[in-house]
Amino acid sequence: MLLEQYFDPEPLEMMKLRKFRQRMQREGETVTEYITSLQRDAKYCGFGDYLQNGLRNQLVFGLRNQRIRTRLIEEKGLTFEKAKQIALSMEASGEGAEVLNRRLQEVSLVDKRKPGRDVATPPATKVTNPTNKCMCFRCGSEAHLADKCEHKNKICGLCKKKGHLKRVCLSSNAKYRQLDVNKNRSKKHSTNFVEDSDGSGAEGSDEDRVYVLDVCKVENRFNDLSKIFLKVKVGGSIIKFEVDSGSPVSLISSTDKDKYLSNLSLQPTDIELRSYCGNKIGVHGVIETEVLYEDKANHLRLFVVEGRRHPLLGREWMRALSLDWNDILGVLLGSVDKITLHSPLPSAVKGLIEEFSSVFDDSIGKIEGIQAALHLKADSKPVFLKARSLPFSIRDAVEKEINTLVESGVLVKVDRSEWGTPVVPVMKSGGKIRLCGDYKLTVNKSLLIDEHPLPTINEMFSNMAGGQKFTKLDLSQAYLQMSVQPEDQPMLTLNTHLGLFQPTRLMYGVASAPAIFQREISQILQGIPHVIKS
Repeated sequence: MLLEQYFDPEPLEMMKLRKFRQRMQREGETVTEYITSLQRDAKYCGFGDYLQNGLRNQLVFGLRNQRIRTRLIEEKGLTFEKAKQIALSMEASGEGAEVLNRRLQEVSLVDKRKPGRDVATPPATKVTNPTNKCMCFRCGSEAHLADKCEHKNKICGLCKKKGHLKRVCLSSNAKYRQLDVNKNRSKKHSTNFVEDSDGSGAEGSDEDRVYVLDVCKVENRFNDLSKIFLKVKVGGSIIKFEVDSGSPVSLISSTDKDKYLSNLSLQPTDIELRSYCGNKIGVHGVIETEVLYEDKANHLRLFVVEGRRHPLLGREWMRALSLDWNDILGVLLGSVDKITLHSPLPSAVKGLIEEFSSVFDDSIGKIEGIQAALHLKADSKPVFLKARSLPFSIRDAVEKEINTLVESGVLVKVDRSEWGTPVVPVMKSGGKIRLCGDYKLTVNKSLLIDEHPLPTINEMFSNMAGGQKFTKLDLSQAYLQMSVQPEDQPMLTLNTHLGLFQPTRLMYGVASAPAIFQREISQILQGIPHVIKS
């Protein structure tokens, strides 16, 4: 006993516990290795009866894979054994999918190398799998799978990514094509080339070489290729630019520079510009100036070039100015003062919009002749909860949504009510707010919930089988389009920081809302062929 205490003293419990709490899954470490390490570290933590829960919690919150961690958090009645089983199976399925994806890509590459295709053939060191055995995608060996590979932490010498060797890298074929492109560019007639949006296509960066795409002439029969012009205030002068997403930078001729921006100094630049056809464009210099568009100012650069062509607005300015393409292209507005459009909205489309104007407006619709009914249990009593405080960052948006619903007749201001439910604002895309009620604390506990079968995904796919063209009709704030019986409206009263508001429509958060809405919509659309109600 004395020798054991001297040569193998028991470690400090608090130090082991601190180490256990800080233990996270490391990069490249499998779930099995991570669980084994946790069990070893928990030996001297003194958990006692809490051991299984402690292992479960550290396993869930220490995993690197967000998909597995989310799945475990959503699992009800999760135990350590169940968490371990789910994590191991999901890790195995994820690796299997990765292997399958790589094999499909390899098959695709082999197919592209058939005779007659102009694709560079990779060197003989490329790993193949002629025996069709299970092959490790990290090193190409058939003796083990990827989770047991000793090269899982190696850095590829080709793509510089972690987890595989150069000889099995799928990026190699892309490199051979790039080498072939560079070889062709060194010939007497250089290859026409347009840089990608990230600059990877050009030789070097935008500071070395910039390729500009310019359509010089458009035949009259191609009306959809007509040019789009945008008026922008540059250095105090209003200049009309042609919008060209093929140009990385914005250009202006020396003639227009003297006409509109004669007071601005010209700075030297080493940027080389070429047209899509490879012709060199003479660059006199660059101007650093203030650009104003829709009350938004930016300090941008404008290149001055030879010639007498009209100014060109490129991608650099497009990103900085945050252009609204729906407004610029005038999909529903026709012609806008800021631009010149040569393809106005077709008259047939205009006629449909005018005939069915109620379908295209932003107001909340209303289902006529149908009212939702809510049924309470016999012994139910009203519940009134106080309003919750809202973050100041969303308070203005919530107030705006409440006022909009009041103007639409969805909400009615009241002074008193036996029922009171706090609101739950849900953020939507575009900074919009959807107001829901936390009815699980009030009405839902006393409600006789309506039951109606909701369509499953398999049923919808079965009904759509054989279809070739599909249209999705999405009702704007669907529940709010269904009225509620006047005698049932008080129980839906919302308690907000602006006071009490009584809904006249079916609100989000009511337990019976999905079944009621699905039942009524199914009856409305009943008998219409090829329509799926979901």
